[in-house]
Amino acid sequence: MLLSQGYQTQDSKLLYYPYCEDVVEYETAEYSWNLPEGAEQIQATVQGLYLLFESACWPYRDTARIPNDQIYLVRIPEAYTQK
Repeated sequence: MLLSQGYQTQDSKLLYYPYCEDVVEYETAEYSWNLPEGAEQIQATVQGLYLLFESACWPYRDTARIPNDQIYLVRIPEAYTQK
């Protein structure tokens, strides 16, 4: 499972948890990557991981360290996709 985590102007994180149907609660991510502030949505595809940022939208633009309103494609290294 990939989840994005962010709060206002703090750096966001991309969190990886190995999915298991028997697990009721996930506490600690197996992997964690820092992202710029404002990570809002993620979408995994065969091309890679699309990340949408919203730190340049109206309520955040004046206080954002890095105003960003772009969508980025991150190619996932094959080592991570083989798990």
